Amino acid sequence: MKKKVNIAVIGAGWWCTEFHLPYLKSLENVNLFSVCRFGKKELEQVRQKFNFIHSSENYEEALSYEELDGAIISTPHTEHFLGAKKALDNNLHLIIEKPMTLKTEDAKIIYELSIKNNKEIIIPYGYNFTHYMDKAREFINNDLLGQIKHIDASMSSPTLDLFGGEGLIEAKDHTFQPLTSTWSDPERGGGYAWGQTSHLIGAIFKLTKLTPEKLFCFHTRSPTKVDYTNAVSLMFKEGVSATISGCAYLPKQKEEHIEIKIHGTKGALFLDIEPYRERLTIKVEGDNIEYDMKGEGALTYSTNAAIDALISACEGTVVDHGCNALNGYKTVQVLDAMYRSMQSSKVENVY
Repeated sequence: MKKKVNIAVIGAGWWCTEFHLPYLKSLENVNLFSVCRFGKKELEQVRQKFNFIHSSENYEEALSYEELDGAIISTPHTEHFLGAKKALDNNLHLIIEKPMTLKTEDAKIIYELSIKNNKEIIIPYGYNFTHYMDKAREFINNDLLGQIKHIDASMSSPTLDLFGGEGLIEAKDHTFQPLTSTWSDPERGGGYAWGQTSHLIGAIFKLTKLTPEKLFCFHTRSPTKVDYTNAVSLMFKEGVSATISGCAYLPKQKEEHIEIKIHGTKGALFLDIEPYRERLTIKVEGDNIEYDMKGEGALTYSTNAAIDALISACEGTVVDHGCNALNGYKTVQVLDAMYRSMQSSKVENVY
């Protein structure tokens, strides 16, 4: 009989209990082995609801069991590094919620430790695990665009309340509520770039192998003094220019928007996931290449495929999803420089 995969979950709050844990519980080849979160009452509620074997308010204890194969780090942003490092020290494969860390130097440590220990890290950007993102990467890898010269990427989502310290109306009936400090406190990794534009940057680094060099970021601020918007001009070391735009100003009940355009010497890629106008098009000389997205876009967002990739890695098979430790590291490099630019009002080097 095939051994079940034993998983630890560090940070069983709003997002994890609504999206990760129900799917994990449904998998017959997975044991929900240990769980960590603050609050004894809430911890016991999670343990009972999802049938965890062990529970603790101490993340080191929850990660200490020799039977473990993998872990999910879904804590507030400020705690990602400590949980991830401990899990890697204990030789576990990992899902780390975005952003991987809040500092470039911490992201580098996690990236290098994952390589040293030969452990898979997965950043669960839901859109990156779709068939159309895989196809877009295939088009680029097959040289349909030629040498990349410019990237134009934008996203928006109805999240003024979340980043303004008012919670999230869509979560009002969920088991737990989003912590306002995680999303709207500038001292704790709050802000649109950490919480949302990170999806867009992660998509760029799935599709390309570019190395960020320097950037400037304009922004507007929420009442809690985190960023509501991002307007980034970015240069890559390969001589590629990029514009990246993120915005919380979208009315409620409207689906989030992501659009990516990548221009090269031979062609241009247009990817749009907005519902009812989804498209993946390669514009080249002669007839364009159209890929059928099957009506799948923002309405089909899911992190289930990322969890599948974690379980697969624990069983010995690594999936080439493009959302690995290198992607997480590069994304943090850009985000870190963005926040330094917001503070300095200057062009900042990416390091």
